Formats: sequence, C-alpha cells, structure tokens
Amino acid sequence: MATTATKVENTIEAKLRALYDLQKIDSQIDKIKQVRGELPLEVQDLEDELEGLRTRLVKLKEEVKEMDKNISDRKNAKEESKALIKKYEDLIKIVKFNREDRVVNEFNLTDCVICMDKFENGDNVRQLPSCRHIFHPDCIIKWLKAP
Repeated sequence: MATTATKVENTIEAKLRALYDLQKIDSQIDKIKQVRGELPLEVQDLEDELEGLRTRLVKLKEEVKEMDKNISDRKNAKEESKALIKKYEDLIKIVKFNREDRVVNEFNLTDCVICMDKFENGDNVRQLPSCRHIFHPDCIIKWLKAP
C-alpha cells in the first residue's frame, strides 16, 4: 500500500507540477495576447503620426515655394526700381542754380523741399522737367531710392 500511496502522491505531485507549468504558460500567453492587442494600437498611432508628419512636410514645402516666389518677385521689383531710378536720374538734369531765373522768381524756389536748405547762386541742382521744381542732386536721389 505504501507503494500505491507514493505512486498516487507522485502522480498528484506530477499533476500539480504540470498544472503549475500550464498556468505559467497560460500567463505568458495572456501577456503575449495583451502585447499583441496593444501592438496594433501602437502601430496605428505611429502610422497616424507619420501621416501627420507627411502632411506637415507638404505644407512646409508649399510655404518654401511661396517664399521663394515672394523673394523672386521682390528681386524683380528691386531691379525694376533700380531701372526707374536710373531713368529718373537721366531725366532730371543737373543745372546751376540762379536766383535771377524767371522760374525761380515766379515760384519762389529758393530752398530744397527735401532737406529745407537754401540754394546759393551757382549750386548744382536737379530740376524736374515737367514742373521745374529743383532739389539738391543728393537729396532727390536719396528721396527716389527711399522705400
């Protein structure tokens, strides 16, 4: 009987060990299922983040393209302005100021309306062709170049 009792004890012990091992395996399977269940959510979050970054990249590229266009437009405008300044410089001839000039006396043109300094006889001045206003050469050029 002692042998049967030890056999029964061994089998009970073996069964308990096997049950314990199965519970450990089952716990590990549960952990794997839990990780596997969370993994698609993490993958989805990463895919959403990646899509957001792609969208942001597209918008940034569009902004860069727009800024490049603005830079180009401003460079063109700057060149056009330089050409106009050159044109006006050529149109506005330098003459000698003379208090006895009929236009000077008629319109009382005795000082530069830009810097407000008085003209002296013999000063170099630039005279606008249409209205005949006069300015110091440096004053009118600075004024034309001002933004």
